[in-house]
Amino acid sequence: MNNILKSIVLGYFELIKKRLRKVRDEKSYRLYPNNPKHNDIYLVEFPKSGVTWLATLIANINLLESNEKVQATFYNLHQYIPDIHKSRDLIDKPLWNFPKYRFIKSHDTYNKNYNFVIYLIRDPYKVMNSYYIFCKQLGWYDKTFKEFVEDPVFGIKSWVHHTNSWLDRKVSAQRIHFLKYEDLIDDPFLTINNLYTNLGLLVDDKNINKAISLSNIENMKKTEKFYNINSSASTEFEFVDKSKNFFEENMNEDIKSYIYDNVKNSKIYNKYYEKLI
Repeated sequence: MNNILKSIVLGYFELIKKRLRKVRDEKSYRLYPNNPKHNDIYLVEFPKSGVTWLATLIANINLLESNEKVQATFYNLHQYIPDIHKSRDLIDKPLWNFPKYRFIKSHDTYNKNYNFVIYLIRDPYKVMNSYYIFCKQLGWYDKTFKEFVEDPVFGIKSWVHHTNSWLDRKVSAQRIHFLKYEDLIDDPFLTINNLYTNLGLLVDDKNINKAISLSNIENMKKTEKFYNINSSASTEFEFVDKSKNFFEENMNEDIKSYIYDNVKNSKIYNKYYEKLI
């Protein structure tokens, strides 16, 4: 009788494990192209960590290296670096000649199917402020900043889960380049040059410098403004560099303390940002 009961219990737990495995597998394909390529590179971030700027830099470098008479703009960026959240039906080949593979933008938590990843991280205090302003503009969130930071879906606990999921990845064959947003701010040439070196791509220094100029905040604001003028989009919405004017207003000491209490044990935070407070 005991053996029969034991077999039933073991069979039950095996069934549960199979179902959980199926759920995980389904999740990993939810933000995965319908036509995946082994050499796809995914630009991954927690929302509002600077991936649009990074994507613009990469697109401009690749277009310059390909001798294309095109630059990345607010209007056309997703033609060159598609957003997997917008569509899983991607073009088979990139719209540049160098390199020969695609870059794809994603906000996904750890995904075992992403073979090659550039993971962008940013100061969590700045991320919370920027993400809040962004969600408010889109009408996704209408509560206070404090409630936003404490929200399990949008807030700091979500940031901790997202960032740690990539640091604690389980597939050793994956290649992940961690890139710090603040390093892009402080020394964009060195940071981009190091990235392309790690990718094994030889890039002309002149093209890096020109791409940095084409992708600076002023030019990104210009292309966004030009897009808004020539579209039905609300001219009140600002995607580029909107949040910095609200940081001091939003970030009081109580909220800073709450964020710190949640990030102080985070591996990502301790590795890259422990000196913030």
